[in-house]
Amino acid sequence: DGVNDKFQIGATSSGGGGNSKVKIGEVLYYNRVLSSQEIAKTSYYLSKKWGMENIVDSDGDGTMDASDPIQ
Repeated sequence: DGVNDKFQIGATSSGGGGNSKVKIGEVLYYNRVLSSQEIAKTSYYLSKKWGMENIVDSDGDGTMDASDPIQ
C-alpha cells in the first residue's frame, strides 16, 4: 500500500550516499508507479523547465532533448 514505505533522497540502490553535495530544486511525488513513457515525458518536461535540454536525454536514445522533443 506504500504507507510504510521508506525512501531517502540521494540514496543509491545499495542504500548509501546520504552525504551527497546535490542541490535539489524540485521533488515530484506520484502515488503510483509510472510507465517508461511517463518517466521519459516527465524527464523531458523537467529538462525543458530547468534549461537542461542540451545535457539530458530523457528517452535514452542517445540524442539530447534539445534535438529530440518528446511528444
